[in-house]
Amino acid sequence: MQVFRKYLDKKLSDPEFNKNFHDSCAICPITVRIVTAISESPVLLDEIASKCNIPIQTVMDLESAEKCCVSSVKMLCDYFGISRPADCLQMKNKS
Repeated sequence: MQVFRKYLDKKLSDPEFNKNFHDSCAICPITVRIVTAISESPVLLDEIASKCNIPIQTVMDLESAEKCCVSSVKMLCDYFGISRPADCLQMKNKS
């Protein structure tokens, strides 16, 4: 995961890439934090999904960067004690 973070940080330093990356919103720094927390958690993925009342496929989609479900991100942030991103466009639109 550290290699991906370094790569992502390097790519995000390019303003055009950064804008496109955040506009597409399939994966963002908060998603990386959630996926890291999931992978480091001793709790099984299906149990995390169940405790957050999220379908396991939604969590798997987030992990694979297939798509981002804003309401699921909020629940996973709360579950892992991760601050919700203030600059997430989708989250602002859904609040």
